Amino acid sequence: MAINPIGATGVTPFQPVTLTPSASQTAPVQKSAFASSLDAVSNDLASSDSAAADVATGNGDIASMTTAMTKSSVDMQLTVAVRNKAVEAYQEIMRMQV
Repeated sequence: MAINPIGATGVTPFQPVTLTPSASQTAPVQKSAFASSLDAVSNDLASSDSAAADVATGNGDIASMTTAMTKSSVDMQLTVAVRNKAVEAYQEIMRMQV
């Protein structure tokens, strides 16, 4: 017994998302400001780690290490504060009654 499909109802049919990139998806994607700032924080953490390693081996300057570590600390504090605000906003939206 053959089952005939239901006729068109004016709604576009469901098309599942493919996980393989198509030709249009292989183009480079521009990062958002938030993603690029997270990359900058990651780079600052890496530079403070390398500055600390240089001082530990006797090749670095303590003043530049202190500056790099302070900058990475402030960056992390700002990133955590932004994350906390985003979580608070999400929780407030979830508490809203519809």
